[in-house]
Amino acid sequence: LELISRNLKGFDVVFIAGGFVKRKYLVDKIFHAGFKGITTSEPGLW
Repeated sequence: LELISRNLKGFDVVFIAGGFVKRKYLVDKIFHAGFKGITTSEPGLW
């Protein structure tokens, strides 16, 4: 996520993350990296 975060800086692009996002700490890391949203099937994270 660090590499992606550095590469997103300066671009007018919106990214969302998806896949096996099942824990809150991953959600926090994803948003901290610069993503604007996530998709997950984990009801506890909706």
